[in-house]
Amino acid sequence: MEVRNIQEGDSAAVLELIEKCGPYVAPYNVYAYWILENYSSSTCVVAEENNNIIGFVSGMPSIDRGSIFIWQICVHSDYRGKGISVLLLDALIKKAKEFKFKKIELSISDSNAISQSLFKSYAKKNNFDLKEKNKCAFGSIVEIVYEFNIIS
Repeated sequence: MEVRNIQEGDSAAVLELIEKCGPYVAPYNVYAYWILENYSSSTCVVAEENNNIIGFVSGMPSIDRGSIFIWQICVHSDYRGKGISVLLLDALIKKAKEFKFKKIELSISDSNAISQSLFKSYAKKNNFDLKEKNKCAFGSIVEIVYEFNIIS
């Protein structure tokens, strides 16, 4: 397995993966992933095995906030429970530090206990203080916004 930055030509495969990873990761059209591969490739990471993308995390840099916002993370169901999400996050955090970002921000649906558990255990393992910043309601969907500092 290889963990690498998203690159030109990956957008269709990333969309295909995300379409299989519901219900908490919502697929957008291929254009959204084309934008990531062309304008945020330094902060978006894929896991690939046998030329198939099996994991993805998108980091959207914010100069204004001094952070990387994790927009989506997913791992193909056949590969879950094997630490791939941790490898994706490790690669993204490494990139964030290289670019001198001080924190990671993300939102998780209040009903997505699996993602909440992933980020809480990841933060604890890496001695990051995961803080709940606020909650945002979008109709019936409630997102919890978190942040953790990666550079003290």
